[in-house]
This record gives sequence, C-alpha cells and structure tokens, in this order.
Amino acid sequence: KWVDTPTTVTSNFEIITGDKVFDSSAVRKKIYRIHITHKNIGSATVTVYGRADRGSWVSLGSLSDYSNFTVQEFDVSGMSNARSFQVKLARTAGSVPVDFEINDINIIYRSKNVR
Repeated sequence: KWVDTPTTVTSNFEIITGDKVFDSSAVRKKIYRIHITHKNIGSATVTVYGRADRGSWVSLGSLSDYSNFTVQEFDVSGMSNARSFQVKLARTAGSVPVDFEINDINIIYRSKNVR
C-alpha cells in the first residue's frame, strides 16, 4: 500500500533536472535567475548549482529554512550564451528532514536574437 507520509531523513540528497532547452536547442539564451519555492529545510545545508551546456557546475547559493512555502531567488550571472541549462540541488551538510518540500523551480531566461 502506498503511503505518502515520509518516514525517514536522508543524508544522500541530490536532485538534478534534465537539460532544459526551453524554446529550441538551436537558439542561445541568457539565463537571469532561478526561483525555487520550498519549505522546511531545517538545519541541513542544501546547495543550489547551475550549469549551461553540460559544462561545469557553478554554486549559486544555499537554501534557507522557512516554515511556509517561500520563493528563494538565485542569481545566475555569466551564463549568457546557453543552449541548455540544468539545476542541481545537493545536500552538503546535515540530514534533510522528512518534511522538506520543493514546490517548483522556475528558470528566468530570455532568448537571444539570431544574427
């Protein structure tokens, strides 16, 4: 029987999104920001990373603890010619509590003109 109530904490937490190409993989984009809506991170440290075009991961900051769903914004400067983009959330310290939730991840971008 499926039970959707979590029963344990995890110490090996990592989420990696697929490559997001947005409108088209042929068009370059400028990535501005990432908005992550989440709650109940507790004392764990979960770091947010981003990478363009399957390059190296760049640390964007860490999630803060909120008891209600809150949008946290991360600046993605320097990724201005991306064809695709990925986001990774990884625990770097502590255990992620059972009531930690991510509601959504939004990537703010603009397609660049084709010359």
